Order: sequence, then C-alpha cells, then structure tokens
Amino acid sequence: MKTSNYLAKLPQEATIKSIQVFKDYDLISLDVPTASQRLCPHCGSDDCVIKDSGTIQTVRHIPCNHRGTVVSFHKRRLLCKDCHSSFYETPYWIHPFLRMTQALYDSILLDLIQPLSFSEIARRNHVPQSAVQSVFQFIHFGLPAKLPETICIDEFKGNSGVWSPKSHRWYRNKYHCSISDSDSHSVIDVLDQISGVYLNKYFHQFSLEQRKRVKYFCCDMSNGFVSVSRKNFPDARICIDPFHVVKRLNEMVDDVRLRYQRQFQDAGDTESLKKLKGIIRLLKTREDNQVKYWGARFHENKQRQFQDAFEVAPDLLEAYDSLQFFHDILASWPYSVQYEELTEWIKQYTASDVEEIHSAACTIRHWRGYIQNSWKYGKSNGLSEGLNNKVKVLKRVAFGLHSFESFRKRILLTCGKLRLSKDPLSVLEDARNGKEIRL
Repeated sequence: MKTSNYLAKLPQEATIKSIQVFKDYDLISLDVPTASQRLCPHCGSDDCVIKDSGTIQTVRHIPCNHRGTVVSFHKRRLLCKDCHSSFYETPYWIHPFLRMTQALYDSILLDLIQPLSFSEIARRNHVPQSAVQSVFQFIHFGLPAKLPETICIDEFKGNSGVWSPKSHRWYRNKYHCSISDSDSHSVIDVLDQISGVYLNKYFHQFSLEQRKRVKYFCCDMSNGFVSVSRKNFPDARICIDPFHVVKRLNEMVDDVRLRYQRQFQDAGDTESLKKLKGIIRLLKTREDNQVKYWGARFHENKQRQFQDAFEVAPDLLEAYDSLQFFHDILASWPYSVQYEELTEWIKQYTASDVEEIHSAACTIRHWRGYIQNSWKYGKSNGLSEGLNNKVKVLKRVAFGLHSFESFRKRILLTCGKLRLSKDPLSVLEDARNGKEIRL
C-alpha cells in the first residue's frame, strides 16, 4: 500500500480505501488519520479538539496512467480551546487556497516555466484550463531584490497593455523593455514602456547603493538607454554590443544595393539587375563563412559573381569592403590591435564619398568609446537578444497576450531564475503560499 501511495504521489500515512473508474477520471478515496499536532490558524494554539465529523472534500490530483485523478478524503472540523474558534483541518499535502494537491500545483507551475500554452499544460495534467489559470493568477512577481553587476537591456515587440474599464478598451504599448542579468543569464524584470522618463522612474526605486553595484551596462546604439545609464548608474561602464554595429553595416550594404537596383529597374537594365540579385546573400556574409555557401568552387564563383556585380555597382564594392574590414577587426586580438584597426577604419570610411558609407562610419565614430568597452571588458548584449527570441516563441505559442501583467509573469517564469535553478522545487514554497517571488 505504501508503494502505491508513493507511485501515486499520495501521503504515506493515508490509506487507499477504493478507486472508482469514471469516463474521464479516476476517483481515489483516502482514509487520512487525524494529525497529531493541530494548530489554530487564528491564535496559533495547539490545544485543539475535534468539534464534529466535518465533511468530505474532493480535490484534483496529478494524472495517473494518463488519466485525470481526483482524490476525496474526510476533512474534520476542529475547535480551539483558547480562542474558541472553529476551523477545518488542512493537510500539508493539500494546497491551502486552491482545490488541488500540492503535487498537482507543483506540476502545473513547472509546466508554466516552459514555453507552453495554457491549453497544452491543461492537457498534460488532465485538468481544465481554468485550473491552470488559477495557478497562474496565484503567482506574483515583485521588484528584484537587488540589481546585478552586469545589466543587459533591450526592447522587444510586445503589443500588450492594460484594460481600461471606463473606456472599455486596451491601452497597448507596441514595445516593451527587458532587463537581464548577464551573470545568471536570466531576465530579472520586464517593463511595459521604453521611454527614458519611465526607465529613470523605475531605476530610482532602488537605492543609490544598489545602483552603484552595477559595473557594466550593455545596450544597443540608443540615446535613450545610454542617457538612462549615465543618470542612474554612476559607476557603470557602458558597452555597446558589436552585433548592433554589424547590423548597422549590413543595413548600409543593403541601402547601397537597393539604390542601384532602383536605378536599374527605372532604366530597364535587367542584366545588371540579375547580377546584383545573385549576390544578395554573399554581400552580408563574412568571407570565412562563404565557403559553406559555395563549397569547393568558392574562389572561382566568388570572383566571377562579385566582379560582374561590382563592375555595374562600384559603390557596392566599397560598402562590401568596409563590412569585411570590420569583421576582421572583430576577429583581431588583443584589444590594442582592435583599437588601432578601428581607428584606421574610421579614418578611411568617414572620408568616403558614398553617402551611405559616410553615414554609417560617422555613427560608429560617435559610439566608438562604448563599442571599444565591449571588447575591452568582454561584455555584450547578446543575452538580451537571445532571450528576446524566447519571448517571441512564447508569444507564438500563447497566440498573443493582451494583458501586460500576464505577459510579464510568463516571461519571468520562462526566462527568469526560477527556470535556471538547479532545483526548481526549492523555490516553489513562496509560490505555494501566495507570496511574491523575488528574483
């Protein structure tokens, strides 16, 4: 019998009286002995006696043999001799507020950590979707307990907001802001706005001592994020991820290519247009990786295709060389070599007569110090970019989330520290008791 209790995740002291099989679920009737220690929830006294026979309680349990399971047991009514208040006993294996066992609550909560829809979680646990919704609404995330040493910040497209009962409409924000801890590789909070005023107000909730703990602030080439860092984190070194620099140069190459394509289309030059379209993929690929695209005939095909395209679009050759030059800088080592090569790159391409190249070079010259910090200290915003991909998967699986609070909770459950813990069950106690989970 104890083995059956263990396999069914039932308390060892309980005795299975009967099992009834219905069409959609199995009903397990338990005989639960009276607890040796009875504490009054009102005054905390242990001088409690049985008042009457009580009632039969039925709760949901984890599925057994891929079938829904319901557990029924006799719940007694107790009387406290000190404060004379009566109450029902609550076994430790029953959730204190939801009509389910702790085992089912933990199972649903651990499934919420995965990027799954509510309907899929309900199907896995053989419960209605309303039960999953009840567990989800029972979870609350507060502010982070402390700020990390390395903050990664980035915006992502959310399209969620707050429902206004007065105007009967949703007030949505297109973009939200994610704040991540680079050391623990997890999201610590999600904000519904990306404006500088809103971010300054948020970070000012932390003390100056907490904000001085931040040593590195990783972001993209955004004036808003940089100004927030300067205002709130006096000791932080701002690092701009080279990913965004390469992205800017890729856009520059595309702008030059599209300019020539429009000229050829207007002139009806289909031959030149085909030459440009034949190298679209190669233009933004690093030369070391082009062998994967061309194979054994890499050098022959490259020279032929590129030579034909650059003859009809000479500005595209300069744009392509500037991108490959910057890729070589990223692959250089140590930092002193990268510093000298970047100086040469800026001198060469800020003097370019091509408007697109000149504009991109001036942008990189403007953010040069923060880009070099990323190389010098080995920090990047790649974590935020990777977590944003997981957020997109979560949005797709959930078919969109209108409420920002619900969206925030799903992101923190999926991408927060709870997911990355070696023993997730060790942090479920606060969630069980309805307390705020602080990352």
